[in-house]
Amino acid sequence: MRVREEKANKYATIRIDAVWAGRLIPSQILKQTEYGMPSTHTYFKYRSLENWQYLLDIFLNKRLYAAPFASLNDPMEGESYYVMGQARGVVRSAIAAQRHQWNICSLTHDVKNLLMWGYYANGGRGIAIGVELGRLKNGDIRKSVDYDSQVYVMPDEAKRSLDEVATTILFRKQFEWQHEGEFRVLTRGQYIAVKIVEVHLGLRISDADHKLVVELVKLAAPTARVLRVSRGALK
Repeated sequence: MRVREEKANKYATIRIDAVWAGRLIPSQILKQTEYGMPSTHTYFKYRSLENWQYLLDIFLNKRLYAAPFASLNDPMEGESYYVMGQARGVVRSAIAAQRHQWNICSLTHDVKNLLMWGYYANGGRGIAIGVELGRLKNGDIRKSVDYDSQVYVMPDEAKRSLDEVATTILFRKQFEWQHEGEFRVLTRGQYIAVKIVEVHLGLRISDADHKLVVELVKLAAPTARVLRVSRGALK
């Protein structure tokens, strides 16, 4: 693969002549714009590049995996309390039953979070995939996660249907996770359909992985923007 980089003002332009699967791909211009604010309806999935099988599934099938509740990494996930004490046993039982019926896809609003790059993108060696979500399937629920000192059920909320209470709790987490700025999709299926609109390259991505990701985007999501993260933009 031959790469020539030309810089002009605030844009970095990369021209690539590449061999992909034995075929020569004609030169193409890919603009890497300044690292700016994402569009309002773009959500991000941080990914390591250590398992290309999963990455190819995302790009080729235009979908994100929704994990079973039991595989989530917060041990307090789904625990519930009243403000003044523990929730009634019947409410807790309903929450325990309901949460295991859902699969969860976790996204974020924030593509400039240093901790997220460290935790979920192999220390900045991976990528963040910007996606737009399609129409809701019947029964799917999606919204931003709320954070508080405790995950709780308010007394007035406990008067609603048990199913409503249970799903409400799945969109609440403790303050310790607030840095993730999570946007959560609950689905009965195993995957959610997405449109890939941006791919952000990590600060420490290798040259080889950089080139492979650019080529993958060009072939599987040709309208998506490819952007390189800036050290000064991370927070």
